[in-house]
Amino acid sequence: IKVPTVPWRKDKNSGEAAFELIKAPDGYIYWSVTYTGHLFRFDPEKTDHIEDLGIIIGEDIPNSRGPHCEAIALGKDGNFYLGVGFRLLTFDVDKSTAGASSCNIVRYNPITNKKADMGKIFINGEQITILSEATTGHNGDIYFVTGDKAGDYLPLVIFHPPKEG
Repeated sequence: IKVPTVPWRKDKNSGEAAFELIKAPDGYIYWSVTYTGHLFRFDPEKTDHIEDLGIIIGEDIPNSRGPHCEAIALGKDGNFYLGVGFRLLTFDVDKSTAGASSCNIVRYNPITNKKADMGKIFINGEQITILSEATTGHNGDIYFVTGDKAGDYLPLVIFHPPKEG
C-alpha cells in the first residue's frame, strides 16, 4: 500500500514521514503525515484504499513545510486530540527561512470530519513548539509529552478536553 502525498510534493528527500498510527472504535486506522500536515484514514477491510482527510489545520502552501503532528490520542469522547506543530520553513534551499514555531492542540471528530483548533500551548509564558507523544488518562484528560525543555526538565502537558458544542 502506498501512502499518498500532496501533488506538489515532488522531492523524495523532503523529510515527509508517517507518524502515530492509531486504531479507532470505527475500525479505521488513522495517522498523520509530516510535513504536509495531512491526516489519513485506512480501512483494513479495503486494503487498496487510503482516504486523505485533508490538512489537519491551516492550508496547503506549495514548497513550504506544513503543520506536522507527532502526537495523537483518542479521547473518551470519541474525538482525536493531536499535537500539531508549525515551523515556518521553506524547502527552497536558496530562500530557506526559519521563523517562529508554535504548537497547537487540534480536536478531530472522525464522524463529522470536523477539526477545531483548541489553541497554542504555553508553559510558564514560553510557547511550546512540539508535542511528541500523547495518551488518554482514565478521567478523560489528554497527556502530552513535549520535547521543549522548561528550565531543566521536560514538561508533561495535561489537556482537559472541553465539551463539543
